[in-house]
Amino acid sequence: MEELIDWLSKGPFKIDLIFTEGFRTFEGPTIICLKNSNELKPQYNDNIKMISGLICLKKIKEIKRFEIPIIDIQTDFDKFLEIFEISKIFKNK
Repeated sequence: MEELIDWLSKGPFKIDLIFTEGFRTFEGPTIICLKNSNELKPQYNDNIKMISGLICLKKIKEIKRFEIPIIDIQTDFDKFLEIFEISKIFKNK
């Protein structure tokens, strides 16, 4: 992943944000997509900042044990931007 980020940053395009899937060992802010809360424990790491996915249909706000917010990006997109401080990137342009 680090090589990919380095390659993208040296390329001809100005990139502010990269979305990936499946890089569980990446040392960066992460969204984990779950169906049920019991899927979190075996996949948990300190980089997880938000939970999304089918679990949002269960109307859970956070998994208390880990204190990680559960956000439905389709309905709470502003909260997603806030958690990852993405709105700051675009406001400064």
